Order: sequence, then structure tokens, then C-alpha cells
Amino acid sequence: MAQVEQDREVTPYVTNDMSFAAYLIAIHQFQLMDAKRLGRAYTFTLLNKDELNINMLKYQYMGSEVARYDGAVRDLKRILFSDRK
Repeated sequence: MAQVEQDREVTPYVTNDMSFAAYLIAIHQFQLMDAKRLGRAYTFTLLNKDELNINMLKYQYMGSEVARYDGAVRDLKRILFSDRK
């Protein structure tokens, strides 16, 4: 566990969803502790020092403009790379 001010311990949050990690960092001020790439997979370890409810944030993310934008980018990539055969 990571130490935060006033000797309060906070459990790091780990995700492999780059868009959700970016949302947590940009919108909810999570701190990036570590980022790893293993082949084509990524993992991000984030510090949730305000102890926000991750499940609530997942639902907020799904209804956000960020999620719609990310989905559109993924669709465009699929279109571009599906023509390569």
C-alpha cells in the first residue's frame, strides 16, 4: 500500500484500460504510480488518494463524453486497419 499524508494507507488501483486510466488521471486527479507494457497488453497502477468509489467512477465514465470519444477512435482504427489484409 502507498503512504499518503497523515500516515493514511491507500490501496493502489490497477487497470488495463488506458482510456479509463486517462479519465481517472485527468478528471479525478488520480496519480499514476506505474505503467507497464507486456507485449500488446498494458497495466496502469493509479493512486486514489481521495478514496473515491471506483465502481461509481466506472458508471460515470461509461456515460461520459470521454467514453463516447474513445469508442469513436477505436471504431476509426478498426476501419483503417481492417483494410490491411
